[in-house]
Amino acid sequence: MSCRIITGERGAGKTTAMLRLFRREGGEGVVSIHDGDCYRLLFLPGMEERLLMSSEPLFPGRIGRWFYDGDAFAEALRRLMSAASSPVLIDEAGALELDGGGFAPAIEALSSAGRDIVLSVRHCYVDSIIRTFHLASASVIEAADYP
Repeated sequence: MSCRIITGERGAGKTTAMLRLFRREGGEGVVSIHDGDCYRLLFLPGMEERLLMSSEPLFPGRIGRWFYDGDAFAEALRRLMSAASSPVLIDEAGALELDGGGFAPAIEALSSAGRDIVLSVRHCYVDSIIRTFHLASASVIEAADYP
């Protein structure tokens, strides 16, 4: 198994780096596209979109100021855990995953199965993500330095 973590602050280019990696290496996964007052989930490789989070109370799940669609996460988990090609890309892992929600079940299952994964993680969560998901051998790369 290999794990790469692309890190940076908000707006540092983590999602852009993930998309560059996908164009270069292929694979399957999900990226979160910030779109004003919402986040859309983009499923790779097909590029289908689904509303994931909104600052408006459209969904019962909540983290910080965001209301999230549990069904969108369930669809993402189903796709991530049945991914046939590598690497498996997951953008973005953070507080929700550290609480066991969001993409946490997929990260656990994929890493336990020895799959090649790429995560995007903000700086403040990197150490906790590595510790929680037993990713001590992960390569940590700044988004700004990602080719």
